[in-house]
Amino acid sequence: MKRILSVLCVLALILSFAAVSASAVESAQTVVEVVPGDKVSYQLYLSDVDEKVVGCDFSVYYDSSVFEVESVADFTNSTNEDDWRAVINYDLDGEVIGNWSILRGVDFSSGGNVVTVNFKAKSSASTHLSYYVRYMYPESMVEFTKYKFTCNVTKNGSNVLVNAKPELNPEKTRDPGEFENSVDGDSKNAGQGVTKPSGSTSSNSGEPNENTASSASGTTSSGSSTGTSSSGGSSSAADTDSSDSSSALNTPSSKASVETIISTDAEGNEVITVLPASPSQAQGGGTSPALWIILGVIVVAGGCVAAYFLLKKKKA
Repeated sequence: MKRILSVLCVLALILSFAAVSASAVESAQTVVEVVPGDKVSYQLYLSDVDEKVVGCDFSVYYDSSVFEVESVADFTNSTNEDDWRAVINYDLDGEVIGNWSILRGVDFSSGGNVVTVNFKAKSSASTHLSYYVRYMYPESMVEFTKYKFTCNVTKNGSNVLVNAKPELNPEKTRDPGEFENSVDGDSKNAGQGVTKPSGSTSSNSGEPNENTASSASGTTSSGSSTGTSSSGGSSSAADTDSSDSSSALNTPSSKASVETIISTDAEGNEVITVLPASPSQAQGGGTSPALWIILGVIVVAGGCVAAYFLLKKKKA
């Protein structure tokens, strides 16, 4: 009996270690070394989505003491603002913010560019480029649970990074949004290691020219766009068809949920265990592998306790 108890306890320790290892996801870093005059291009690329994207709200972050923005392209891959279908503001300090709301959707099934930002270096540095997605909705208007973000970086026309894991920056966003970002760009690790700012304020809070992309005859903020063409300035949306643009992205918010497990120990006492549901469960997806591992640990640990009390009673 002692041997069985020892084996069960060792198994519990192994499963516990596996659970910890499975939950550890390394955060990606996008770093480029530059000297004054270098031309750097950063492209955020989206693939592995099953539906068209009808709405997206995102930011690209950079060090404004190192870079200045020379041009930007949206998913049309055009740096001509008159061609843009998204609304983009690149006049902010250290941030390029953009979004679109197009009811017929944008097809990324074969992969495509979300945004490209072209920089010119002002000083010598080893500097970071990062991004954050606040909202991204498919045609079903339920947050994507399957996606993959990568990035491409070139310097003076030469590749620095190709299909690399992009660096996520949740600390600079004012609105954490509802999209489940991933620290390595892969949806299978969504939410793990991502710490959203607790006291963040929505970019609709009224603070002038911060996280707000404005056009000549309308304004676009996190989660909404106007689809109005700008005649000048840093923001534009060439898509003026009202059938393609909505005034806001309204979807049900993800709600936290828990799972309660009731079991009985060797002496007949009820043991209640409360576990948080995985993000995929909260959004209607499948059960997280990490949850099954944790449940396995609880079951094995319960077996160890039961075996201990049974052995104790037999001796008595």
